[in-house]
Amino acid sequence: MKDKDSYEMVENEDEESPNESVSSITKVLEWNDTGEAKVIEHSTHIHHLTLGDRV
Repeated sequence: MKDKDSYEMVENEDEESPNESVSSITKVLEWNDTGEAKVIEHSTHIHHLTLGDRV
């Protein structure tokens, strides 16, 4: 990404397993034309993501 102020990197805070990937995304329900996730399902709810250049 070009504008690093528009997103934040999330690190694994569990010191006992620093090499494990942690993600609450359980399933991608819909992809956009460029192959990015557009609608995802978290472990507790569904998110409708809008991808674009503006914040």
